Amino acid sequence: MTCKRRGFVCIRHDEVRDVTASMLREVCRDVSSEPTLLPMDGEQLQYRTANIANEARVNISARGFWTRGQRAFMDIRIFDPMAACHRGISLEAAHQKNEQEKIRAYGDRIQNVDQGSFTPLVFTTSGGMGPKAKCFYSRLADVMAEKKHQPRSHVVFLDEVPSLLLPAQVCPPMSQGY
Repeated sequence: MTCKRRGFVCIRHDEVRDVTASMLREVCRDVSSEPTLLPMDGEQLQYRTANIANEARVNISARGFWTRGQRAFMDIRIFDPMAACHRGISLEAAHQKNEQEKIRAYGDRIQNVDQGSFTPLVFTTSGGMGPKAKCFYSRLADVMAEKKHQPRSHVVFLDEVPSLLLPAQVCPPMSQGY
């Protein structure tokens, strides 16, 4: 992220987490923010970049989102597509790279230790969503519409999450004296 003034770097991430958790609370059980994963007990994970810390956390968990009774875990990443590490690759490739990094860090552990599913929620700083995030929020819209007995077109929130990421809302112009 490009705005590093007064803690704004974390604001976008935390707002996306909080809005997503709030929406999940409307349709799922046992929703929690920053849940600690179960400690590892000698399990061998597929990737050497996997998070094996005993106090490892993800951003959100909810029971029954993808599969009835199963915990779904989500972790958010917001990246700047103009950063040096993304130059020379397409936006699609940058989304996939960031999704894969999250999957390698948490996917195997969550599936084998926590017996849950994992979805990386990847966004750009300008509000773009990765493919897995689009799928997640599409499913969330379907579930919310079904629960509220409304047409899906009445469940309008897909614009709400990306708008939290826009720099204009988080990084005030220099002319405001910050």
